[in-house]
Amino acid sequence: MLHLFLLSSNNDLLHQYHANEVNLLAHNSITSEHDKLKYTLKAVYYLTSIYFFLFYS
Repeated sequence: MLHLFLLSSNNDLLHQYHANEVNLLAHNSITSEHDKLKYTLKAVYYLTSIYFFLFYS
């Protein structure tokens, strides 16, 4: 009986660990997408400002 209890609690821990790992992966991909967007927007902003500075000043 104790053996079964240990197995089941161990299994729960594994599920919990797996869930945390999946959440972490999802979170990382979201933040990397966010960073990509942020840097893309920054690049566009700087390029357009340089463009306007060069051609309209």
